[in-house]
Amino acid sequence: MARLHHFIGQAVAVVMLCSGAAQAAPSAQPSGNAVVRQGDVPDARKGRRRVAILPIRDNMVEQARLFDTGPARRRAAKVVAIDKHIAAALSADPYMDILAPAAVRRKLSGDHSLNTASRLANQWYRIGLAHWMSMSPRRAAETFKKAVALYRQVYQDISEPKSYADAAFMHGVALVDAGDTIAGHVALKEAFALQPARRFRPRFFAPDIERSLQTALADYLQSGNQRRPYGDSARMAALADRLDAEAIVIAAVVPDEKGGGELSVAVFSARRRTFEAETRFPLDRVDQALEPFLSRWRACLPVVEVRPTGNPNSKFVNLWMDTSASYAQYMRHKPTRRAFHSLGFAAGVSQSVGPGLEWFARFNLFTSLSDPWQDLAHPFNSVRVVGGVGFAYKRGWLRLFARPGLEAHVLGSFVATHDPWCKKTQNQPNCVGPIYNLEQDVLFGVNLALGTQMHVGARFFVALGGSISTYFLPFAGTDQLNYPISGELGMGYRF
Repeated sequence: MARLHHFIGQAVAVVMLCSGAAQAAPSAQPSGNAVVRQGDVPDARKGRRRVAILPIRDNMVEQARLFDTGPARRRAAKVVAIDKHIAAALSADPYMDILAPAAVRRKLSGDHSLNTASRLANQWYRIGLAHWMSMSPRRAAETFKKAVALYRQVYQDISEPKSYADAAFMHGVALVDAGDTIAGHVALKEAFALQPARRFRPRFFAPDIERSLQTALADYLQSGNQRRPYGDSARMAALADRLDAEAIVIAAVVPDEKGGGELSVAVFSARRRTFEAETRFPLDRVDQALEPFLSRWRACLPVVEVRPTGNPNSKFVNLWMDTSASYAQYMRHKPTRRAFHSLGFAAGVSQSVGPGLEWFARFNLFTSLSDPWQDLAHPFNSVRVVGGVGFAYKRGWLRLFARPGLEAHVLGSFVATHDPWCKKTQNQPNCVGPIYNLEQDVLFGVNLALGTQMHVGARFFVALGGSISTYFLPFAGTDQLNYPISGELGMGYRF
C-alpha cells in the first residue's frame, strides 16, 4: 500500500508539473517558432534551450561561531559537488545548453554594461568606509546604502558576493552605530542572506553592534527566505534576459527540522516569469532524488521546434524589407539662404549573411518644400540610392543596426536665386543676381545610417532610423549642396 501511495504521489506531481509547463507554452515562444509534442518533431528541427545554474547558497551556519576566528567549517563534499551534479543531470538532455555557475559569474563580470555601475559601487563603498572611520556613521550609512543598491543592480551577489556582503554588513553596522537599530537590524539580516557563514573578529565592534549582529543572524536563520536567495521573480526575469537563458536553476542548502541539512531546488521559467518547479530533500538523498526531479522537469517541457523561415535553399532566407516615411534637410545649402525641408518615401532591403553581418540596399525619393525666403524657384525632386555592408545586433524583440555605405544622389530640376525680380517674373535674362541651376547633377559620396527594428508580431517590425551623408564627387559640384541628414519611420516584414 505504501508503494502504491508513493506511485500515485509521483504521478500527480508529474501531471501538475507538465500541466504548468504546457500552459506556459503558447505565450512564450520566440517569433518564428512553435511548441509541439516531443514525438512530433524531428531531431534536426529541435531547438536548444539555455539553462543557467546559479551558485549554491549554503545556509548551514553555526551561530555560536559568529565571533570565532578559528578555522572555517569545511563544507560537506556533497554540498561542494551539488552544482556539478545539477549540471550533469541537465546535460543528459542533448538539447540543453548549460551555463554552469562559473560561466554565469564570468558572463556577469564581463558584461561591460554592468562594469560602470560596479566600479561606482566600489567607490561608494570606499567613501562610506572613510565616513565611518572618521566617526560619521549617519553619512557612512547613506553612502553604504548607495553602494548596496548598485551592487544588487549589477548582480554582484552572484558574480562577487563578498564585496556586496561587505557593503551590506557595513551599512547595517553604520545604522546601528548611528542609533537606528531597527533599520540596522533589517540591513544586517539582508547582509546575512548574502553571506550566512560570515564571521567577525571578537570585540572588533562595540557591544551593541555585536548584539545586533547576533540578533540579525538568528532572525535570518529563523525567518529569512533561504530557499530563494537571489531575489523574487521580477529580478530573476531580468537576470534571465541578461543571460539569454530560458530557465534558471537555484539551489540552497538549508537546515531541516531535525537539525540536519536538506537541499532546496527551484527552477525559474523565463517564459512564464515564475518559479515553475520546486522541491527539497535531505542531503543524504541528493544522489537518489536530484536527477529524477530534474528529469521530470525536462520531460514535461514542451519542445521548441525551430521552423526554417522559408525554403532553406532559397536566397530570400533572413531577408528584411521595409517601407518608411522620410524627412531630410541639407546642412550645406548655398543656393538658399535658409535651410529647407524635404519629405519623401523610402524602401529598403537587407539580408543577414553571418552573425551580426548583413548586406543592404536602400532607395529614397524626396520632394523639397519651400524655403523660408523662397529662394527656390519651385519644388524639386531628388533620388538617393545607398548600398553596402552593415552590422546588426539582435536581443529579443529588438534589433539594432549600423550601416555604412556608398550613395548616389540624383538631383531633379533644382533652380534657386536670391534676386527678387527673378522670383517674381521668372525672366532669367533680366535677373541681376546669380541663378543657381543644379538640374540633373549627380552627387556621389558615403552614408552612415543608425537605427533599430522592433518586432510587433511574428514577422512584422517597426523600423526607426537616421542617417547622414557627405558627397565628394564631382569635385567641383559638392560645394553647393551637401551633408544631408535624414530620419525614417516605417513598417517592415522579415522573410
